[in-house]
Amino acid sequence: MWKQKVITLWFRALGRLHETDRPLRDDLLLQLVGAAICVVLYGGLKGNILDAQMLRGAWLCSMQGGVPLAMVVLWWLWREHQAGRRDLLAHCSAILGTIAVSVLMAARFTGHGSIKLLKLYEAPMAAVALGGIGLLYAAAHRSRMRLDDFGLGLGDWRWWLPRSAIATGVLGVGACAALYTFADLAAFYPRVVDARHDFGLLMESQLGMFMAIFGWEMLFRGILLWVFARRGDIKGAIEANAVIFFLGHLNKPPSEMFLSLPGGIVACWFGWRAGSFLPVWILHSVQLFVMNLAGYWMRQ
Repeated sequence: MWKQKVITLWFRALGRLHETDRPLRDDLLLQLVGAAICVVLYGGLKGNILDAQMLRGAWLCSMQGGVPLAMVVLWWLWREHQAGRRDLLAHCSAILGTIAVSVLMAARFTGHGSIKLLKLYEAPMAAVALGGIGLLYAAAHRSRMRLDDFGLGLGDWRWWLPRSAIATGVLGVGACAALYTFADLAAFYPRVVDARHDFGLLMESQLGMFMAIFGWEMLFRGILLWVFARRGDIKGAIEANAVIFFLGHLNKPPSEMFLSLPGGIVACWFGWRAGSFLPVWILHSVQLFVMNLAGYWMRQ
């Protein structure tokens, strides 16, 4: 009886899985997304810029979200070009956007010496990276690319908006409870050590975090999930996505690491039903914001 109640509650909260009505099997797109993931993995090996929060957020956002988005938009414009539909403004916007999201990465990959130069122009570099994502969205809109086909639009916002509002409250309480319950989480957050006793730096780091998580969720609950799901296996896409998400948490505290696997499944399910990565970005950001804020208060 209780199992049936749990299943009923699950479907009521998250909805039922549905296969896509717009299947897509394109090997070139799959290869481009795979190449983007390789860039993300290589960027992870290069490490983060932990002492420049705006720069770190822009770096992660452009690497995790901007590059995969550029791959998808350029692939779409190539298809349009092959079909004889050419739009110079869309092409220019896409090229400029791709350059913009690549500038910070190219400078970062040139070596440690470039970090000092980047820090001198922290806010402008962040603006360039975010502006690049905006240009790529503009190119997609101009070329009539359906953003919802890749989980990049608003999706079914009438469905996910009220549920996200409820989930935000639940996550806030749950994150505080987890931090007070698990010693490893309390010792880990806030992740920026200098922000543990500096509220201004804490807020600056959270702004960087919002940017970083935007790119993270654009990749995982947007492009990666939808490209694989549209090939015909939504359950397999969710499982593969959740495993990759889990591997991305291997450097986190044990309690968070183990919870990331079921959390990844729930996030993918919710994002697929919502038709957008945006609600998952909001919820993930709220969770980390509350945990960082609670960790700060516990140390005062």
